[in-house]
Amino acid sequence: YAAPQLHGYGPMNVNMAAHHGAGAFFRYMRQPIKQELICKWIEPEQLANPKKSCNKTFSTMHELVTHVTVEHVGGPEQSNHICFWEECPREGKPFKAKYKLVNHIRVHTGEKPFPCPFPGCGKVFARSENLKIHKRT
Repeated sequence: YAAPQLHGYGPMNVNMAAHHGAGAFFRYMRQPIKQELICKWIEPEQLANPKKSCNKTFSTMHELVTHVTVEHVGGPEQSNHICFWEECPREGKPFKAKYKLVNHIRVHTGEKPFPCPFPGCGKVFARSENLKIHKRT
């Protein structure tokens, strides 16, 4: 995998650079107004060619994540948990639980909602388990 793909910042998702080092949490929380976050979810009924992504744009990560969760992932009534993000390498393979799909979608959106609480560290994580491991080191 190329470095941009590994961090989830590839051409299929958002137009933003990776943030690392001290102060990354604050840069993450105060994202630039001009940042454009694009929803690349393909509705299941749109899977016939030509595929059409949602393509709604958002100015904050919170808005994008809320949109994907409410409009595309669905509530507890949803029985199948499949990622329909454009070019997702899972290719329709379902998750066994909704929370696993929600965690997976962070690969596409770049959301990292778990900041390190230690002053000056600035690291943020997409998964709470990774923050727990980091805090032990």
